Amino acid sequence: MKTALRLALALALAATGAQVIAATTTGNLAVNATVVATCRLTTTAVGFTNYDGLSGAATDGQGSLGVTCTQSAPYTIALDAGAHAALATAGARAMINATGQHLDYNLYSDSARGTLWGGTVTVPGSGNGAIQTVNVYGRVPANQSVPAGSYSDTVQVTVTF
Repeated sequence: MKTALRLALALALAATGAQVIAATTTGNLAVNATVVATCRLTTTAVGFTNYDGLSGAATDGQGSLGVTCTQSAPYTIALDAGAHAALATAGARAMINATGQHLDYNLYSDSARGTLWGGTVTVPGSGNGAIQTVNVYGRVPANQSVPAGSYSDTVQVTVTF
């Protein structure tokens, strides 16, 4: 019986001594991101039909801006006076031809062409994450006596957000 007792004791000790005790611990992993406000801009030229300076009628044209800004990001769109503003009649912009002759025009933020777009006048908006189309309305005033040909200008568009 001594042997049996010894064997039982040895088995009990072996069983408790051979056990692996498992343990766990937990913690939290922080995950952060900063979404920055950003905007992208595309442009479609303001195109005027054929201008007839002798007709006594203004010629209207239209172009557009595509503004894509981060959702809820407020922005403003400004237009400068154009590359040839120094040649224009006061309060207008100017397109020039290959020989430097100029043709006055202006850009507006409304289809009625009542609000000049430039200087301190900007167009506000708020981003929605998708492209937003903003129309640009143009007008070449009537009764400008200029040589026939192609006239152009470049206007800088600035989106502030």
